[in-house]
Amino acid sequence: MVKVRIRIEAWSPVDPWARYHGKSIDEPIAPDFWVSQRDKIIGINWARNPRFSHEQEVDLPPGEHYVEYSNSSISSLPWNARIYINGKKVAEGVVYRGKPLRATFTVGAPPTPTPPPAIPTIPTWVWPVIGVVAIGSIIGVAYALKARARAR
Repeated sequence: MVKVRIRIEAWSPVDPWARYHGKSIDEPIAPDFWVSQRDKIIGINWARNPRFSHEQEVDLPPGEHYVEYSNSSISSLPWNARIYINGKKVAEGVVYRGKPLRATFTVGAPPTPTPPPAIPTIPTWVWPVIGVVAIGSIIGVAYALKARARAR
């Protein structure tokens, strides 16, 4: 499942009445959702305040999805609306009873965690070289110590 943030903004320059607002995910919203699909109600705006906003984070499986927003207004008192998915405007239009706004979007698979960096491996041919260098270093140090002792 992938977390998806859905935001709806709606306003009307002409509607003075209180309205029901509804949202549906991957299912059509009925023209009378506030009666027939009460679980789709996401809020009410009060009379003389024709603005509404709603935000929710949901878990969805990867693939194609859609969100529908509607309200109980009539066609002579329309509302303007925008739907944002994860902060990106996906749909904008006029909404009233029986004319919902639909935003279609695709959810990708959840990101796969980045594996930790691999521990570097040393090729097997390097070990004899390291051994020779180490032995050579030891012999070199021994000769240097002997030469220093003789010089005193």
